[in-house]
Amino acid sequence: SLSEIADGMSQLAVRPAWAKRAAMGRQCLCGGSARTLFPGRPHTEALRRGSQESALLGGIPDFCAAFFHVEACPEAGIPDPVCLCGEGSQAECPRKSVACVARLRRGGGEAPPAALDEDDVYVGRYSNCQRGGSEVNVHAEQFAMEDAALLAAIRELQYPGPGPAPVDPAPAGRLWLYLSYQPCHHSSGTDPDRAHLTPSCTRALLRFLQGHLAPGVALSVVAHFVYRAHWAVFEDEAQRRRMEPAVRMAREGLALLRNGGVGVCAPREEDWAFLRSLCEPSVEAAWRAGSPPFAEVRVDLRRRMDAFVGTVLAEHAHEEGEGEEERGGQMTVTEERRSPPGTSV
Repeated sequence: SLSEIADGMSQLAVRPAWAKRAAMGRQCLCGGSARTLFPGRPHTEALRRGSQESALLGGIPDFCAAFFHVEACPEAGIPDPVCLCGEGSQAECPRKSVACVARLRRGGGEAPPAALDEDDVYVGRYSNCQRGGSEVNVHAEQFAMEDAALLAAIRELQYPGPGPAPVDPAPAGRLWLYLSYQPCHHSSGTDPDRAHLTPSCTRALLRFLQGHLAPGVALSVVAHFVYRAHWAVFEDEAQRRRMEPAVRMAREGLALLRNGGVGVCAPREEDWAFLRSLCEPSVEAAWRAGSPPFAEVRVDLRRRMDAFVGTVLAEHAHEEGEGEEERGGQMTVTEERRSPPGTSV
C-alpha cells in the first residue's frame, strides 16, 4: 500500500550527520525568529487541489520572502533591495531563510507549464527550521527528501504496476525543486574554520538522486537567487578574505550538481506563474492588474535578477572548485559596499 511504501521510504531517506545533530539536540525556534517563513504553518505541507486552504505560499508577505524578494546585488547592478512589502519599511522581508516547492511530474525533461495538469503527480512546500545556527538548522530540502508522501509518489511513479519491480524501468518523470537559493554546499555562516560543520544540501540531493529518484526520475532545480556564488564585490580586503572560502564552496556546489546530472536554471515566466498559482487569489489578481505591490519597476528589477541568476549559473556550472585566477574571474574589493553577510541560512 502507499502508506507502507511511505513508511519504508521515509525510514530510508537520506539524513546526513548534520541533520541528525539538529534533530537530536535542538528544538524548533521558528516561533521566535524574524526569519521564519509561513509562520504558524508546518515546515512540510502538501497541496490539496480544490481546497480553499491550498494556498501553500500564502499571501504577498510569504510569496515575497520565499521567492520574489531581490537582495541588494552590486554584481547585478541592483544596489538596493526590491521588496513587495515595502523597501526600507519595518515590513521589509528579512530573508536569510529558504523555501522549497517540490513538483513531481510524469514524462521527460521538458520545462513544466505554468498551470497544473494531469501530469502533475505531487506538489509540496517546505521551509527551513531555525534550530539555533548554521550548523544545526534543518533546511527545506531536507524536509522535502524526508516527505513520506512525496517518497511514496516517487515510488509509485517508478513502479506503477503490480508484481516485481523491473530491472531497468523506462524514464518515468522529473522532480522539480523551486528554491529561494541554490542548494547550499558548506557555504553558510561566516566562520571559515567551521565551514565543514555546515550542511551541504548539494551532496544530500545527489545522494537522494541516486538512492531514491534513480532509476526513472530526474531532478531539476529552479534557483530564484544565487547564494554567495556570485559575490565579486566586497567592502574591504578583510571581508574578501573572510568570505572567499564560502564563495568558493558555493561555486563548487553548483558544479557538483551539474556534474551529478542535476539541472539548475533560473526561473522563467511560466515558473513564476506556477508559484503565484500556489498563493492566495489576491496575489494573482494584483499581478494581472499590475497593481500594487507589483509596480513596474519592481517587476523589471526582478526580471533583471532572473537574467543575472541565469548568467551566474552558466558561468559556474562546470567548475571544480579551482582558484579564482584559474577560473578567470577575480573577486575584488571596491568602494561599492554590499550588505553584511548573513550568519545563517
